[in-house]
Amino acid sequence: MKKIEVKNLKFAYNSKETVINGLNFSVEAGKYVSILGHNGSGKSTLAKLLMGLLVPGSGEIFVDGKLLSSETVDEIRLKMALVFQNPDNQFIGSTVEEDVAFGLENRKVPQKEMHDIIFKYLRLVGMEEFYDKEPSNLSGGQKQRVAIAGALALNPDILILDEATSMLDPKGKREINELINSLRDVNPELTIISITHDVNEALFSDEIVLISSGKVSKVATPEEIFSDEALLTKNNVISPFVYQIKNRLIDMGIDASNCKTMDEMVELIWQSK
Repeated sequence: MKKIEVKNLKFAYNSKETVINGLNFSVEAGKYVSILGHNGSGKSTLAKLLMGLLVPGSGEIFVDGKLLSSETVDEIRLKMALVFQNPDNQFIGSTVEEDVAFGLENRKVPQKEMHDIIFKYLRLVGMEEFYDKEPSNLSGGQKQRVAIAGALALNPDILILDEATSMLDPKGKREINELINSLRDVNPELTIISITHDVNEALFSDEIVLISSGKVSKVATPEEIFSDEALLTKNNVISPFVYQIKNRLIDMGIDASNCKTMDEMVELIWQSK
């Protein structure tokens, strides 16, 4: 089942700046899809278009088969939640608990139900012990965990992550990526769309929509995308480190074609001695 369909989507901020230039792709329900591209390729603009925060110049976006329009945007937004690049931009409450509660209050969730929902998702992201802390006193990774908890508390069908790890250090990136992957075990029906330029993050997804200059270059699995050096070069994308090592081993005559992780390649090297 197609959860999202984008058909010939175009958008320009002005007559001289066409950012989205005829995008066509679809996202199956329950899949984790990365929208991958270099800075300036139109990724963040696409996130705003999917949420109905921007209106396309032409083309169509369908969510669960329903056309996104001024008449349907409120209904469709109830199915979605967005996590921004900078979590500070979406913090409202003076404490972690109040911040997660904010979206629920807007949805008019009864007060007696709110407490259980808030702590369910704070536990899920490992932040229940910080419920009474001020968001400003949290680390970058902790802030992003709270932002994800606030999004999940809305019980969305679709979670959109707009460069959600780009402001984090390597440890924070790794923790958030592990958290995002764990969400799929908790709710296999959740559709995840990650807008990113981080190739190592995109490795975790089921499928990658590679875009450049506002157009789709290719839609394929991470393995297919990152094994195509010509495609990566053409789209100004650097191969993930694990693939760089993998390709180097193959050049050395070591068959690493079936290796997917650094641990598997280390084991292969030991066996090749």
